Amino acid sequence: MPSGASSSAAMTAPEDILAFWFPAGLDADEDAHRRQFDWWFGGGAGPAIMERFTPVLAAAARGELEPWAAAPRSRLALIIVLDQFSRTIHHDTAEAFAQDVKALGLATEGLHRGFYDQLATVWEKNFFSLPLSHSERLILHERNLALCKALVERAPKHLRRIYRFSAEQARGHRDGRCPLRAASPPQCRARPDVDGGGARLSRRRRSRSSALVPGLTAAAAGATPISLLEDG
Repeated sequence: MPSGASSSAAMTAPEDILAFWFPAGLDADEDAHRRQFDWWFGGGAGPAIMERFTPVLAAAARGELEPWAAAPRSRLALIIVLDQFSRTIHHDTAEAFAQDVKALGLATEGLHRGFYDQLATVWEKNFFSLPLSHSERLILHERNLALCKALVERAPKHLRRIYRFSAEQARGHRDGRCPLRAASPPQCRARPDVDGGGARLSRRRRSRSSALVPGLTAAAAGATPISLLEDG
């Protein structure tokens, strides 16, 4: 890696990742939170991720950011880099999934150590457990679904419809999991869709993260979002 890129990664702190991913005001009202989900999972975050955090992902992949795993918030930042940023930076390639094992290990160990419970917000918890939904093990999908259900009641009242919808999407994802990998059968490599800040994935493989909130599917397809949360 060029020295400039290495320096850029070294100068990035976990809180820089979290401030970027969870901007102030994202929970101001239901519409603001829905727009944030569109930004997370509809591709809006993609250009900034690629411009600012490509060296950070490379450093994380080499294991240079392992100290971040020592505390709940910094571990969350590392999970986001490995699980979400990789899907953007390496979209349309199998490399997009190359960090899934690391991200899953960080998430499951963090759950065991109580790090998940120490996070302050439901959206932080949501991303901490998201690697479980990218696993191919049913037991992990079951645990993720249970966590998503619990988040509904923990969410601020004005955001509960969003997280209730998210839990239903987690249930559907558990029931219809068909992962896209280089060696996966053709039926798992159907028309592409958007996941995790711009990564292109199979529609049949669409993860919980690509349809967490009403209106997101249309946004991911490039259409005008129509919120299913709107009355009438």
